[in-house]
Amino acid sequence: MILRGEFRDLSDELLTVIIKSGSSGTVKEIGKDGLYFAADPVQIEESIEDLTEHVIRKSATINLVVSDYLGDLLFTAAARDIVVNIWKGSECVFAGYVEPATFSQPFNSSIDEFTLNCTDFLSTLQYTSYKNIVPLNYRQAVQEAGSTSFKQVIEGMFDLRGLNLSNNQKPRLLYDQSKGTAKGKEGTVFDELGISELFIIGKDEDSTWTNEDLLKEVMQYLNLHIRQEGLDFYIYDWDTLVQGKAISWLDIQTDEVVGKQPQSISINHSHYAGSDTSLSTSEVVNQFQLSCSLEGQDTIIESPLAEDSLKSHYRGQQLILTEISSLGSGKRANEAFNAAVKGQPTTYDSLTETDWYMRSMYNPTWKLRKSEDMLEVDGNGTGINQHKVAQYLREHPLTPALLRLGTVERKAKATDNSPTSKIDTDDYLVISVGGNETDTEQGHKPSDTDLKNCSPLIEYVGNKSGGVFSPPDSETTNYLVFSGSLLMQPILYESSTGRASRLSSYDQILKHGAAKTQGTKAEVPFYDLPSIIYGSNLVKSEYNGEGRYYTRKHYSATYNTDKPLYNSAGSYFQPWTKDKAAQGLKFEYSSVGDSTDKFHKLPILECELKIGSKYCVETVLDVYGASRFEWLTMEEIKARPDLTYKDVDGTTKYKTTMSLGINPKIGDYIIGQEHNLQNTIDYTMNLDGKEGTAIPIKQSDRLSGKVSFKILAPIQLVWDKIVRRHRTWFRSTKWTSSSRYILAHTENIIIKNFACNLVSDSGKLESTSDNDLIYSSAAQTKYINKHDGTEFKFITQLSSSEAVEKGIKNEVYLNSVFSTSTSLPVRSIYNKVLDETGKAEEHYIRQYYSLMSRPRLKVEVTLNDTRIDFTSTYQSKTLGKKFLVQSVSRDIRNKTARITLIEI
Repeated sequence: MILRGEFRDLSDELLTVIIKSGSSGTVKEIGKDGLYFAADPVQIEESIEDLTEHVIRKSATINLVVSDYLGDLLFTAAARDIVVNIWKGSECVFAGYVEPATFSQPFNSSIDEFTLNCTDFLSTLQYTSYKNIVPLNYRQAVQEAGSTSFKQVIEGMFDLRGLNLSNNQKPRLLYDQSKGTAKGKEGTVFDELGISELFIIGKDEDSTWTNEDLLKEVMQYLNLHIRQEGLDFYIYDWDTLVQGKAISWLDIQTDEVVGKQPQSISINHSHYAGSDTSLSTSEVVNQFQLSCSLEGQDTIIESPLAEDSLKSHYRGQQLILTEISSLGSGKRANEAFNAAVKGQPTTYDSLTETDWYMRSMYNPTWKLRKSEDMLEVDGNGTGINQHKVAQYLREHPLTPALLRLGTVERKAKATDNSPTSKIDTDDYLVISVGGNETDTEQGHKPSDTDLKNCSPLIEYVGNKSGGVFSPPDSETTNYLVFSGSLLMQPILYESSTGRASRLSSYDQILKHGAAKTQGTKAEVPFYDLPSIIYGSNLVKSEYNGEGRYYTRKHYSATYNTDKPLYNSAGSYFQPWTKDKAAQGLKFEYSSVGDSTDKFHKLPILECELKIGSKYCVETVLDVYGASRFEWLTMEEIKARPDLTYKDVDGTTKYKTTMSLGINPKIGDYIIGQEHNLQNTIDYTMNLDGKEGTAIPIKQSDRLSGKVSFKILAPIQLVWDKIVRRHRTWFRSTKWTSSSRYILAHTENIIIKNFACNLVSDSGKLESTSDNDLIYSSAAQTKYINKHDGTEFKFITQLSSSEAVEKGIKNEVYLNSVFSTSTSLPVRSIYNKVLDETGKAEEHYIRQYYSLMSRPRLKVEVTLNDTRIDFTSTYQSKTLGKKFLVQSVSRDIRNKTARITLIEI
C-alpha cells in the first residue's frame, strides 16, 4: 500500500509525502476518504550535542487526521519496512523509514489526530549489525572472517535499495576528500585503510558491532562526520566548511566528482522568521584527552586443547580399560598376575592395576579427519558407546582425536582404602599411527601413500586472530611461537598364553592363564630385530630389568552412567602409561663419527601455515634440521628454484609447508621419551622467557589477513644411525638394509599443551610500565577542566620506541588500522585542509582542542528557510562573528528553520 499526499508551503511550493508499506502498489490518497494532513503536516528535526558527534541523525514527524485505523499499514517492528519520502518539488528533503514499534493511534473520537514518527537512514543503522551477523550465523562469520577496508565497511551497511520512492535518482555517498593515507591520496583513503573483521565481529555472539557504532568509529578515526540530506549522504571535516572554499565532493561509490561552492551569508533582518534568538557560550576545556582501546593479540591460533573451547558429545567420562602389570619374570610375579586377571586378591607388592577413564572431546574451531566416523549418537543426539572411539583409533591408523584421560591406580597392598574423590585428568591431541615394526622398503606401515592420503589430519577452522601481524617499524620483529610437548609412543605389546604379542590377550589369559617365561628378559617392542628370539612373555619395564607381565582389560558401556561391562573383543587405543621402559632409537650423534650435538630439529609433523596470501615456508633445510622460515606468496614460491622440484612420480611440486619437531639431546630417545617442541628462542631475542619454535614476522613481510593452519601428517622419517627425511614430507629417503622407519615403530603420537602465541621483541627495548594509551593536549593552567570522554576503538599501532615512551605494552593489536596496499600498520594520516601529516589521534586532539580551548558563541535562531544549507557560513555584523551551521530543523509548511550556529 502506498499513502500519498500533497500540500503547499507559504511560498506555494508543492510538498509531496509518500509512504510505502508492503509490496502492494495500491495508492491511498492523503486528503480524502478520512485521511488528511493536520494543520502542521511535517517537521524535520536535527540535533547535535556537540561537534564531536560523527553520525548526525535526522527525524521527521508527519501529522495526520484520520477516521480509520491505520495500524495494519503503519505499524512495524522492523527498521526499514515502511519507507518515507518527503519531496519539495523535484528535491527530496527527507528519505527514511517509519520508526519501528512506535505507532500509537488514539481512539478518543471518530476523527483522530496522531503523529507518525520517522527516522532517516542513518538512524536505522543502530538496528542492524555488521554483515547482518546474528547468533545463528555467528560461528560461520568468525570462521570466514578476514580483514576489510573502510570502503567495504561503508558500502556493506549502505543498502539504499528502495529508499527513493519517486524516481530513478540513486542516493550518493559524497566525501569532501579531506583525508588521505598520504598527500595526493585523499580520494582513495577509504579503500586504503583496513581493519580486522574479527574485532568487529567480537568475542561472542552478543558482541558483534552495530552498523551505527561501526560507522561512527570509521568516521571518528579520520575525524570526519556524516549527515543525510534527502537522498544524499555527506562525509566531511568541519574544517572543510570553516574554510569556505569550493568543495570537490567525491561519490565514493561511482568516483564521480561534484563541485560545490559553499555560500557565505551575511545575516540581515530579512533572514529572520522570529524573535526567539538565544545566545550561549560553549563549554571551555583547557585539556582535551582521548583514550585508545587496546585489543592485544597473544594467541593467533587457538589451541585444540583450549579448556574453554573443548566440548563433548558424551555426558561424562567412563572407564574404558584397566592395565594389569606385575614386575618380574618368576613364579610370584606370574601367579599374582594371573590372580589379578581373575579378580582374585594378591599380596604381591609389585603388582599394579590402573583404571583409565576417558572422555572423547571436540573443539568447534578444529576439524579432525574421520571425527564423524567415530561418533555414535542416540535419538536425542547424545553420544553413546564412547569406548568405540578408543577402538576406532586402534583399528584405524592416522586418525586424530581429542581425548580427556585420567587414571586411578591401585597397588596389591594398599595401606589406604579410602575412596578416590576425584580423578585428575589431562587433555591430549592424539594421532594414531599403528606402526607395523616392518623396516622393509615395501612393507613398512604407515606407507608413503598412507601419509599422503591422510592429509590434512587436522585443520584449524576457527579464527582467533586477524588484521595485521607485521610490526610498524623495521627495528621490531614479531614472532609466532609454537609450544607444547610431543611423544612418539612405542608399539604396544601385551603378555599372552604364550609369548608377548600385539594382540589383546586378556580373555585368553582369563581362561588359560599367562605363560611364565622365568629368566628370559623382555624383548618387545623390537627396534633392531635380534638374531634369536627367545619368546619371552614379558614386556619391557623401567622398574625391573627382566620386564613385567602386562595386559589390559577393556570395558564397554552405552552411556557413561551405565555400569561398565567387560568387553572380551576390545582392543583400544593405548594411553601413555607411567612405565616408560619401551624407549628406542637413541640419539647418539649428529652424523656418523661425530658425538657432538649439532642437531637443531627432528621434524615430526608437517604443517601448512598461511596468513592472507602468504605461506610460511621452511627453507634452507640442512641435514641437521636447521632451517629458515620465510613468508612467501605462491607466485614467489614458483619463482624460487629451491622451492620447485620434480617429485619421484614426475609431477612438479612447490613447497608451501613448514614442520614442527623436537630437538633431542645426545642420549635422548626418539621413541618413548616426551620432548618439548623445538625451542629456537634465546635470551638475546627479548621475548620475556617464552619457549618454543619461533617464526619471525618482520615489517618487510607485510603480513595481514586470515590465518589458516593445518597439520598435514607425520613426516616419514628414516633412522640409519642418523635421521634423514625426504624433501617431500610423506616420502622415504633412500633405503638401506640398516634403515629403520621411525613411524613403523610408533603406536601413537601424543601432544600436550599445544599453543601458538603472538609476541613481539619490542625492538629489543624494555618497558617496566603497562599504562593505558592516552593522547592529550598540553594543559594551559594548573586548573584543568578536562574533556576525557572520547575513546578510539580503531587505533594507530605504535612503534616499539613509541610504546616504551608512552609506557604501554608493545603487542600486536587486533584493532590497529592497517594499509590495504602495504599490509602494514598505518603510521599517519594526511589532513589536506591543514596540510598536516600525523597520527589520526593527534589530528583529532589538535582540532578539538582548538575548537574547545576558548569560549565560542552559540546562537540558536529561527530563519526563513530559503534553501538553508549545512555547508554555508554566516556572518553577524551585530555580533562581529562568523558562524558555522551545527544543526538545522525545518518547519516545512511555514518554510522556517531553527538553526544552531557555532562561532568559528
